[in-house]
Order: sequence, then structure tokens, then C-alpha cells
Amino acid sequence: MLVIGPNPVFMAYIERVLPSLGETSVSLRALGEVVDGIEATRHDGAAVAAIKGSARMRQLLARTARGPVPGAPTSFRLFYRDDVVSLDSAALARLRRSLLSSGQRRNRVAAGVADELIDALWQQVTGDRAKARGKDDFAASLLGDRAFTDFARAWWPVVDAVDVLGWLADRERLTGDARDLLSADEVDELIPSLVADDFSVEDVPLIDELRYLLGEPPEPEPDDDPLADLYDETFPELSTVDQRVAGHAAVGARGGDRPTGSIEDDGYAHVLVDEAQDLSPMQWRMVGRRGRQASWTIVGDAAQSAWPHTDEASRARTEALGRGEQRNFRLSTNYRNSREVFALAAELARAAIPDADLPVAVRTTGVQPQLREVERAYLADAVIAAVGSVTDQVEGTVGVVAPAGWRRRVDSWLGERDRERVPVLEALDTKGLEFDGVVVVEPDEIVAESAAGVRTLYVVLTRPTLRLHVVGTTSRWLPGSAPDLQRAQNLPRTDTDRAVWRVR
Repeated sequence: MLVIGPNPVFMAYIERVLPSLGETSVSLRALGEVVDGIEATRHDGAAVAAIKGSARMRQLLARTARGPVPGAPTSFRLFYRDDVVSLDSAALARLRRSLLSSGQRRNRVAAGVADELIDALWQQVTGDRAKARGKDDFAASLLGDRAFTDFARAWWPVVDAVDVLGWLADRERLTGDARDLLSADEVDELIPSLVADDFSVEDVPLIDELRYLLGEPPEPEPDDDPLADLYDETFPELSTVDQRVAGHAAVGARGGDRPTGSIEDDGYAHVLVDEAQDLSPMQWRMVGRRGRQASWTIVGDAAQSAWPHTDEASRARTEALGRGEQRNFRLSTNYRNSREVFALAAELARAAIPDADLPVAVRTTGVQPQLREVERAYLADAVIAAVGSVTDQVEGTVGVVAPAGWRRRVDSWLGERDRERVPVLEALDTKGLEFDGVVVVEPDEIVAESAAGVRTLYVVLTRPTLRLHVVGTTSRWLPGSAPDLQRAQNLPRTDTDRAVWRVR
């Protein structure tokens, strides 16, 4: 069984729970860990993530995988007996297209490249002496010629997905491969993320797509085959694509130690995807390869979707799941949040999310969420005061949720503490989690982070089971039906309790 969740924190929680349920044959992967040998935890910015996750990347990567290798030789010339034979760039381009015709994959045809080159060159031989000796002598002569074997290796090397993804950091290459797929502005957005020194969660499905497009490397030929040593691996100690990817992953990304598997792993009997509403089309393609023959459980809430193009993701999900029978179940009861907490989250959802399918909260605490607006100079003091108030009121965990890029800043405000009890997380990292109390920092910044920012804030507001405090310098996120929030003016740094609170 394969269980896929939104982030490593969520998966660590599931890992602690599953043994108590008697489940032992389970592989747990966050979205940044689905590809063996890669563990990515950081996210690209919203604009870049939307490009990398788009179904358009499928066609772009296909063009890149079938295109010329950067720096490969563009011509070959040889004197043989009485003939001069050669291949120019146009001839090599035709040969490349021929080799990749009918859906052939680059790495799988690598072992046959030398034969194809020899055939193309033999067709140019016209001299009587060469003809008399025959093609076998011609082939043996070329295979014994270092210039030819070096050319063949350089023109058609065995390549791995990580390197091929890196080809797109070249603006000219990306612009050409992305013709009619990406705008000039999108190319500008994408390039800096492709030269980063580590992988993002959004890079992982692109690597997986390229692994599929490139194919596994050729199996070693028998020792008596004259071509056996022509395609020694670039990494001779590594025998599979997964292992080569793991080798590259050591730069910036943490390499995993899982056993490697095939590009399409049909070994799972069941695949469970939680927080499925967030998966991009490219992530659905990655996940779908792991369960071609499996049954599926898909858990998600469209109102919480962080992926802005839901129709595109729905089509990708349908393709990933195949044509099997599907049954839908609606979960209509909210056991996590108190009614008081969920009333605020539901108000936001109804105002900003069309057709939000909201459950009914059944618990009550009698304690309303507390919302606070302060001047920016007093934001840190207000956050410290809110965290102190919530930790005094609940015995369990208190999640402090901040906008992207704010985690270190807010963590420094809170200083020394039990970080397991009071963690600081960015908004997207709260997916699937719950806390006894939550302090939300700068909700309008969370909304502004992406096109799906309101949905992300809705997720954040539904994380607490008991207490919710919201602290910010603006209150544009509040639904229009909500009363105006009183502002705390001239808040003394030494007396944060004098700030004005509005209790809902």
C-alpha cells in the first residue's frame, strides 16, 4: 500500500499512527518524496509552481527529452579507403528523429545508435576497394576507431532526468522548447528556479516525467558483442536511473536510501492520496504511475485547494485513475473544529469560494476566535502575547502559522520554547495537520501569496480543535458581513495586554 500526503510533517504523524492500526506493509511518501532518491521539502513561489504543475509541462519536457544534447558534436567526417564520408547537422537531426520515432525512448535506443550511424555512413561509400571489403569490414574499422566511438558517445550519451531538467536553465533552449506553450513572462519566471541549488517539491514530478520519457538505460550487451563496451555508463557504479538521480540529488536535496524500482511501479495493491485537492496535473501523472493496477482512495476538499486550476487537475486525476469504477462519498460532519472556530472559517469560505461544500461542526467550547489588528511596529509583541495566551489555555500543541518566507522571522520572535509543542509553520505546511490551538500571523499576506490564497487561509483557520487567534496589520481578509475590526493604536511594547481585542 502506498500512502501519499502533502508534506513530511503530515507523513511523520501518519507513520506514528499506522502501526497502532496493524498496518505494516505501507510505504509513506510526501509529495516531495515520491520519486526514489529525491527528498524535496521547499516549495517554489506561486507563479513558478503554477507553471511547473501545469499540463503544458508534459509537452515541453517531451520536446526537451527528444531534442539534441547540449554541447554534443554537430558533424562527423571520416576518410575511409577511397571515400570521404560525413554527417552534417541536418543529417544528424534526421537520424535523431528516426531513432526516436514511434515513441522510442532515448536511453532505450542508445545501444543501437552506433549501428545507425554506421548504416548512414556506409550509404555514402562508393569506392571499389571499400565495396569489395564489404560493410562488415567498414563497421569493424569504425568500431576500432577512437574518433568514431568518441563521437558516438558524445552525440548520444545515456542521460538522466536531473541533467535533462537542467538543460532548460538555458534561456535559448527553454524558449525553443516552450514555443507556443509558455509566454515570454513565464519563461522569465521559470529560469531562475531551474538554476537553484536544490530541488523543490514542484520539481519532483518533472524529474519523474523525464525518467519516463528517457527510459531506463540499456542493459549491458553480451561480452562477445562488438558494441558491448561502447555505452559504458556515465556513472559506472550506478546501474539504474533511480540510483543516478540519487547521485545528483546529493547537491542541495537530501538523497534517500530507499531501494530503487522501475519507472512505473505497478507493485502497489492500493494507493491512498490525502489532501488530493492540492495535486497539480503533473503531480497526478507522477502519482498515477505508481498505481496502474491498484485500487485507490482519494481524499480531498475542493474548498481547500491550493491548486488554482481545478478543471485541469480534474482531467489529470481522471487520466491517472483510469477507467475503473468510481464511487463518491461525502464527509458531512466536522469533528475537528469547535462550532465557534468553524463559524469564522465557514464565513470566509462562503464569501470567497464558489460552491464551497462545508461540513457541519458538532462540538462547542463556548470560546470565540480572537481577532487582533495592530500597527506593524507592534506585530511581534502581539504575536508573542497571542501565543502566550493560547498556550495558557490549552494543554496540547499550538501551531503558529505564518506567510511564506516568514517562518524564521516569527520563530525568532518566540525565542526559546518547546518547539514540538509550539512549532512555527508556513501556511501550506499545515495541510492535513491539527493543533489544540492556532495563532495565525498576517492573514492578508497568506491570501496574497497565490491565486488560491483564500483557500489556503481557509485551511489554516480549520487547523485548531479548541482555540484560534488571528493577528495582523490589516483585515481585508475578513468577510464583508463581519463587523469592523477595532485597531490597536499606540500599543506600548511593554504592555501588550492593553491592545484592543475583538472577540467573536
